[in-house]
Amino acid sequence: MPDALCTAHKNRGIEVVAYKVINGVPLCIACVEGIPINVPNRFPVRVDSDESEVAVTRKDIDWGKILEERAAGATAKELSDKYGVSTQSVYLHGSRSKKAAAPKPSNNGHAVVGNVDISDILIDLRQRRDKLNAAIEALEYLAEVKL
Repeated sequence: MPDALCTAHKNRGIEVVAYKVINGVPLCIACVEGIPINVPNRFPVRVDSDESEVAVTRKDIDWGKILEERAAGATAKELSDKYGVSTQSVYLHGSRSKKAAAPKPSNNGHAVVGNVDISDILIDLRQRRDKLNAAIEALEYLAEVKL
């Protein structure tokens, strides 16, 4: 990239120094930040520069390899420094893993709330209720007899 000019501005006849190359397209800071071209440019216009000043983003990042290293115990900071990506990208790609969802229990005569089978809990509570009802009836009978 000998001239290092922003392609979007160059197409409109404006010479602006490129800041990054994204997917092979040199862009200025304003274009990278999403500032419309019709807004007055607050960034430097064409200056003689060599290619080493233009940052180049990586196109082909092997996320599979990064995730394997992450699973092996590498920290997000180590991986971001090694592969030139942000730590946030490492976390985001790691959270999109394609794990199989937990199977939902079937409702075949069981009480299910969400994904939890509460049939055993209900059985236990009903047994306690029956015991308490029996105790209440006994106390009520004693209260009537003593009156």
